[in-house]
Amino acid sequence: MKWEKWTGVLMVVFAVVFSPALFAEGPVVYVLKHKSLSVYNETEAAVVADLKLDYTVVTANVTLDTINSVSRAIRKKKAVAVVAIGTKATAMIKKKVTRIPILFCMALRPVKTGLVPSLKRPGHMITGISLDIPVEVQFKRIRKLFPWINRIGVLYTPNQDEALIAAAKKSAKRYGFKLYIKPIHSQSQIQPQLKDLFQKQIELLWAIPDQKIYSKQNLEYILLSLNRFKIPFMGLSRAYLSMGAFFSFDPDPSDIGKRTAALVKRVDQKGVSPGKISIKGPKKINYSINQRVMKRFGFHPPQETLRNAKEVFQ
Repeated sequence: MKWEKWTGVLMVVFAVVFSPALFAEGPVVYVLKHKSLSVYNETEAAVVADLKLDYTVVTANVTLDTINSVSRAIRKKKAVAVVAIGTKATAMIKKKVTRIPILFCMALRPVKTGLVPSLKRPGHMITGISLDIPVEVQFKRIRKLFPWINRIGVLYTPNQDEALIAAAKKSAKRYGFKLYIKPIHSQSQIQPQLKDLFQKQIELLWAIPDQKIYSKQNLEYILLSLNRFKIPFMGLSRAYLSMGAFFSFDPDPSDIGKRTAALVKRVDQKGVSPGKISIKGPKKINYSINQRVMKRFGFHPPQETLRNAKEVFQ
């Protein structure tokens, strides 16, 4: 009797442990990136960690040479969603895959770069999380971290960043900054406009994501000029610290990865159309500072500021 009882128990355990359902693959999700940058890798790791229990996650690096084969594999595997990390990966896969939801992340200014027509209504099969930190958040953090800064200068391209400048004016007034705005119509205007900002005795040059103004060549000249007059520069990311930026604000890659994974589940499991999900910006924002430049300029930040920084460049 006891033997029959134990035989029954063993049969149940065997059936559960070796059930085909446990070994069946889950729905397929592809996670794509264009380069193996540290921030992309961190984002990818967070996406995979949050999806791996419910999905079969396939990661791949895409280039112009591999995008066709990867897109064919996505269709062949009948993927339920594609996560695209970065602007280039998103732009490439968007052209090749049109009937599978695309959830992008780590992309700057998705409307301006042509990824979507609108932040509120991104399109039929695409949505995501941008890298754009609201101006309000930036100025609030600047006021808290560097209370001695009152005069901020900015270079911008007219007819391209008007909405951003309008938001900057509003936020500057709210947080007690005097904002000096200089339009740049051509590269030749950078030098005289910078000179005018120096005459206005600005205490910070606030950078906006403008590849024309902050090209590699222009950036070298701008940083040399700022260092000569010991005027801090806010870099667009941590990478700018090594070039001489005073500090930077950076969206947290892991948090963005987790939120992107949540979008995948919302679209796949709840059946929400991506086009009905508005694009949001980052929630968790880190800052990094260049202590070497600070010392050279004669600034000595509180230990708390150093301790809470994501990275202290020395």
